[in-house]
Amino acid sequence: MRILKLSTIFAATMVFLVAVPGQSGAEPSEPNAPVANDSDFPNITYKRFYLSAEQPEYPIKLDVYKPDGTPPPGGFPGVIVIHGGAWKDGDKLSDNAAFVAEYLETQGLVAFSINYRLTCEPPPAPRSA
Repeated sequence: MRILKLSTIFAATMVFLVAVPGQSGAEPSEPNAPVANDSDFPNITYKRFYLSAEQPEYPIKLDVYKPDGTPPPGGFPGVIVIHGGAWKDGDKLSDNAAFVAEYLETQGLVAFSINYRLTCEPPPAPRSA
């Protein structure tokens, strides 16, 4: 019984020691600040789309990172990149999300980096039946 209790305490301590250093107090990057320009990554085709079917004043943004060149048979595989931020902050152009999308593109994948409605934004209007 004592071994089980010590094992539980040890496991909880290890989880705490691993998880806490990853929680930085860094401020999120400026939402629409450019992360890179075309000359930094010449082999990336970068396009920005705005999808605003329901509420044009709050468009949902999507960036596409597509490898240059001829796609393989069946097309390029694709990945959706969703930024972090616990639903309350963050942006598709944050350093981590843009870096991941650019890296995936260099590996031959199409990366779709998206934004989503944050909790600080007004909710969408109710849909009529």
